[in-house]
Formats: sequence, C-alpha cells, structure tokens
Amino acid sequence: MSLALATLAPAAAQDYPSKPIVLVVPFTTGGVLDTLARTIGQTLTQSLGQSVVVDNRTGASGNIGTAYYARAAADGYTIGMGTIATHGINPSLYGERLPYDPIKDFKPLAMVATQRNVVLVNPALPIANVQQLIAHAKANPGRLAYGSAGNGSSQHMAGQMLMRQAGIKLTHVPYRGSGPALMDLIAGNIDLMFVDMPAAMPHIQSGKVRPIGVTSLDRSSALPDVPTVAEQGVPGFEVTAWFGVLAPAATPQPIADRLSSEILKAMARPEVIQKMKSLGADPVAVPPAQFGEHIAREIARWTAVVNELNVKLD
Repeated sequence: MSLALATLAPAAAQDYPSKPIVLVVPFTTGGVLDTLARTIGQTLTQSLGQSVVVDNRTGASGNIGTAYYARAAADGYTIGMGTIATHGINPSLYGERLPYDPIKDFKPLAMVATQRNVVLVNPALPIANVQQLIAHAKANPGRLAYGSAGNGSSQHMAGQMLMRQAGIKLTHVPYRGSGPALMDLIAGNIDLMFVDMPAAMPHIQSGKVRPIGVTSLDRSSALPDVPTVAEQGVPGFEVTAWFGVLAPAATPQPIADRLSSEILKAMARPEVIQKMKSLGADPVAVPPAQFGEHIAREIARWTAVVNELNVKLD
C-alpha cells in the first residue's frame, strides 16, 4: 500500500459507513442462508446506522454470487455470505472452473452458524432406520435415488460419504434447492434425501416423510428420538453445514475489524440467537482468524473426500 493510500485508509474507516451496505447471498430467497443474512443485516442496520441490503445472486451452487462479491470494490460496502458449499466443497468439486480463490480472494469476518441435516425417506419404503436403508441399498444397488439441494451442497456430499462408509450404491438426483426435492420425495419420485432441518420439520410433523437419522455427531433437540447416522452402524459419520460472512480480500483492515466486531456482537444478542434456533441452526460467533483457519481445514477435508470418492458433478 502506498503512503497516500495508507493515510487515506484510517480516514475512510472513521467515516465508515456513509452509505448502504450490500450483503450478497449466493443462494435463493427464503432459505436458511437468506433468512440468516436478513437477520444479521437488520441487526447491522441498527448498529452501523446505515441500511444493509440483501442481494440474492444465485446459480452454479453458489459460485456466481460468491465470485460477484469477491470482485466487488474492496471498500466495505459489498460483503457476502459464505457456506460449506462455496468455501469448503466447491473448490475441489469444481477445480479449475471455480471462478474465485476461496482463500486469496476473501477476508473472513465471522462464522455465524452451523446446521445439521436429517436423512428422510418416503414412508412407503419399508425403511425405518439407517441399518435398514443400508441393507435395502445393498440388496438393490443403484436403485435407490437420493435427492439433495444441489451439486456441491452438504446434502450431496452426505450421500456420497454414506455410500463410501457403508459400502452402498445410491443414485444422486440434484435439485435447485431443498423445496423441489422434498416435493419429489413426498410424491415418491425419489426414495430418500438429505436435507436441512428447517425445511424438513413441517413435513416430518405432518407424517409425509420419515426421518431415520441426523448427520451430526450429536442428536438434535428438535428430533431427540431420531438417532445419528454414526449411532446406527456408520461410526464417525458427520456432515455439518456452516455459514459465515466474508469481504473482498483487499478490504481495509480497520473497516473489516469494524464489521467483524459488529457481526460478533449481533450473534450474542438474545433475539438473534432465538431466531437462529428457530431456523434449526446453531448460532456461533467465530472471529476472523479462527474462521479463516476453519475454511482452510474444510477445503482440505473436502478435497480429500472428493478425490477419494471420485465425486463428479451430475
């Protein structure tokens, strides 16, 4: 940074923010990530004194919106949401086609939530638990179709990991979001799916789908009688989604520090915590350095999984 830019940065930080901030969500409206972003945005609007406007830019498993805010002006007025898909799985799944560098192009601000998935089956299937699912899949290799929210999603990879660890063959059917997949599961067009808890709960409660396992290492308080996949003969099985906020890499550090501080404060507010829990998400407040380390570990983890399983885009 030149001397002129160095002297301008503190002044810019002191005046920040002087106009609305755009928070890019690289997935569709109405989902957990979108609601999470809007909740954080409302809180930041109050604490920063400027509007935080959510901008949904969808497509390519989150790659389009993520690339957009990676290339935005690094002035603190365009930031974005990152997920296990955009900053964990996609780097290895898309390889050279990924339109951004998940480490070099971003400055982590805070990780804000984690979320477990649940395994659902169509009630018409004679499957009440994961052991029966595995037995049925072994007897009918490739005939059971599992849906996910899309290529590169944690749900997609959960199915791939179950196939590998249980020694079974399932057919992956990617959808553009959890909603269409759930409708097809209820209609019997697919046999099972891995899905986020909030999307699943109304259909579980109505009896339209049957939950047989959760993908975290501990049980969900929302479904205390549903054992984890790991408890049911697949030891160590864990796929937990996560969400965070990032800025373009060249964002001045004083501005990034201000944003990080306000986001972390927001995640400690009781009303935000309650909102997160109502979404089926577990609120966290992970500061920038630790969030960056988490991203690096996730990239390494999912690179190993994708390579080992030879996962390809459907």
